[in-house]
Amino acid sequence: MKKYNEKIIEASQKLSQDTLRKSADTVKKLTNPSSKATHVGSVIGTIVGVGLLCGGLVGTVLGKSIIGVSSFTAGAAAIVSNIINLRKKK
Repeated sequence: MKKYNEKIIEASQKLSQDTLRKSADTVKKLTNPSSKATHVGSVIGTIVGVGLLCGGLVGTVLGKSIIGVSSFTAGAAAIVSNIINLRKKK
């Protein structure tokens, strides 16, 4: 009976180590996207930032100062962060 229990414990330890290794690999893939995916995401983020920037300017001109300034600030931050990310990945 003791050998039987040792075999079961050994098998379950191997299974849990394999599962842990597979999940660690999956986490690494998900948290470190490919350079192509990073580039596409940064370009899309920059385009959205330009849209927010333009929307903020229009909102400010039309007299909606809080919305305009908020959109302008968010757009500027998005553009700056995405440009930094693009340069860092090169």
